[in-house]
Amino acid sequence: MKLLIDVGNTAVKLAYIDNKKLNLYGRFYLRSLSHGTLDKELVEFKEFDEVLISSVVPSKNELFDEYFNEKYHVQPTYIKVGDYPSIKIKIDDPKELGVDLYCDLVGAHYLSKDSNKPTIVVDLGTASKILLLNENGVFESCAIVPGIEMSKKMLSKSTALLPEADQGEVKKVTEARNTNDVINSSVYYGHIEMINGLINRFEKEIDKECKYIITGGNAPLVIKDIKEPHIDCQELCFLGMWAIINNRG
Repeated sequence: MKLLIDVGNTAVKLAYIDNKKLNLYGRFYLRSLSHGTLDKELVEFKEFDEVLISSVVPSKNELFDEYFNEKYHVQPTYIKVGDYPSIKIKIDDPKELGVDLYCDLVGAHYLSKDSNKPTIVVDLGTASKILLLNENGVFESCAIVPGIEMSKKMLSKSTALLPEADQGEVKKVTEARNTNDVINSSVYYGHIEMINGLINRFEKEIDKECKYIITGGNAPLVIKDIKEPHIDCQELCFLGMWAIINNRG
């Protein structure tokens, strides 16, 4: 059995591979990461053949090393950009590419290997990322903008009188009658228009119709309004990690 861990700026997500089947398992906030939290999350597992980690928070690697060496006698393996040769990186400095986005690209390549279209990956997390993978498996470009919750926090912190909006029902823009509702509807619909607009911008600039894959922790909040037809794939990063394992033989 192989344990897969996706360490993001907000959350830590878990999955495992058993009998050649990928299983999504759990999720907890990064701020609560500790030996005790890992004990609680992994209580039903007695052993792992391998622990594979995609992390954009390198400062936490030591904690994972200590925990898995002490508890399971396994040294974690950390995914690196370049571990999957079928993906080519066409950007100025490949070292700037986050390993989480790299795993997304590998997963997208796995899902799109029989398609002749470029693929746009929309990863909606702390930040919203839109990645362009061409039909030959080349990562060409991306867009990065603040995510929905980050946008609300930035709005509150940068103004004297606007509060941080509470979670709640998102009303139509024309039906928002108080500050909380106005912020929620403005940020939500503004974000949707931005995401769909950037998708259209990518397609216009390359003059090709693309395939769309949606993933990330905030995807369930907005996916119904993302440009159709799209694939909802919450396990995309883990699919990429799995493809990397299989590629190693």
